[in-house]
Amino acid sequence: MRGLIEHCAICGYLSNSATELELHLNENHGKSTNATNKTANGSRRTSVINQEESSKLSRPYLCEKCGKTYTQSSHLFQHLRFHNGVRPFACPNKPCERSFTIRQDLDDHIRKCHTGERPFKCEVCDKRFLTGSVYYQHRLIHRGERRYACPHCDKCFYRADALKNHQRIHTGEKPFACDVCKRKFRQRGDREKHVRVKHMKIR
Repeated sequence: MRGLIEHCAICGYLSNSATELELHLNENHGKSTNATNKTANGSRRTSVINQEESSKLSRPYLCEKCGKTYTQSSHLFQHLRFHNGVRPFACPNKPCERSFTIRQDLDDHIRKCHTGERPFKCEVCDKRFLTGSVYYQHRLIHRGERRYACPHCDKCFYRADALKNHQRIHTGEKPFACDVCKRKFRQRGDREKHVRVKHMKIR
């Protein structure tokens, strides 16, 4: 961890470069100064953030409900399905009744719960992964980069999602509820395993 002096207050990302941290803020949090963001209904509103970052703004489409930003309007409207509870992509495997907001989540679900396919292979250790995003984060392990620091303790993580899961230990948050019995879980994977074992009888 020596030399990592810049810290993202939003997610805990660490860097030894202020410029790199600015790029991180732009790419991951859509931060900008005096940048005009487009909202879901076509209206526009102004954000007041750092002036230097405004020139790098590349995510102009803003969700008014949660503040997330996107590079394309189609991505924003796809995201709005989460808020509106729209799940048009249903799993074709019976008796599974899961449905998803985007096709990629359906594809990931089918590989994880039904086919076991892991198409993404690490060239260093030959480990295989269900999704490209998990594979990308895995590569940081080989580079030895633990850039996501917990603000509550001294632990650091390779992935932002790993940090987020860890922080729930401190907060006690359990955001993933079983639709059948309402039991709550700290991680999405724990809930999915619970559903398979307790309600679908798949072990």
